Amino acid sequence: MNRKTALQCVERGRPVRRLGAVLVALPVVLGLVLAASSAPGQAAERVDPKAMGQLKKMCDYVAALPAFTVKAVNESEVILVDGQKLDFSTVSQVTMKRPNRLRAHRVDSQDEADLYYDGKSISLHYKKSNFYATEAVPASLDGALDLLRDSLTIDIPGADLLYSDALQGMTWDVTDAQYVGLESLGDVAVHHLAFRTPSIDFQVWVQDGDKPLPRKYVITTKWMTGAPQNGVELTDWDLAPRIDDSVFTFTPPAGARKIDFLRAGALVSGR
Repeated sequence: MNRKTALQCVERGRPVRRLGAVLVALPVVLGLVLAASSAPGQAAERVDPKAMGQLKKMCDYVAALPAFTVKAVNESEVILVDGQKLDFSTVSQVTMKRPNRLRAHRVDSQDEADLYYDGKSISLHYKKSNFYATEAVPASLDGALDLLRDSLTIDIPGADLLYSDALQGMTWDVTDAQYVGLESLGDVAVHHLAFRTPSIDFQVWVQDGDKPLPRKYVITTKWMTGAPQNGVELTDWDLAPRIDDSVFTFTPPAGARKIDFLRAGALVSGR
């Protein structure tokens, strides 16, 4: 998931009057920060051109897709204050149509959430609580994704892969890149890539052949006690879906209550 802390929209046991969302599925690797320096005795930094080349092929290919749908199954580790590690799963269905249409549907053990971006506004609806929030956003997908992550504390599955320059966002501070090898992920041949930064390690499995799709991500957060991992497997890619623009338009259901998005920093400031 995004390394920026996502703020939950509903506290268990009592309603919250402001809405934020964590539509997490794909562990995102945008903005890898902190330059690395080799300590005495450590191996020299390695940046394998083959690993970087495979990642670039993947980013370029996804950026050129006019539309797609994909299923994302996310496995997230959460470490409690007493050190106990818990695993959580979510399943998301992401629908995208360029230049600026996006829909994400997420299901977990607590609720179902739908996010709509129609090129003008973002709307988020939670089925169980029947709360929804709507806000005007930039007309560009890059701008909308920035606002979602930085201001509205919302993570979209695979958001980093949707940027116009996904490669730059994923690798600008990578210090180690390795091509691990050609492997099998289910019945799909994939290139296994591994990357390091001072704060995180991440791995990407890229489909072999003329459709270099991302098939799996695993990210390890080294700066957190216990080094929790978040992983996602991407399946059921449809690269030629027939999508009507109505899919991206939100109409509040009967009885839905409109509330505000939970803004970044709101839980800290108490506002």
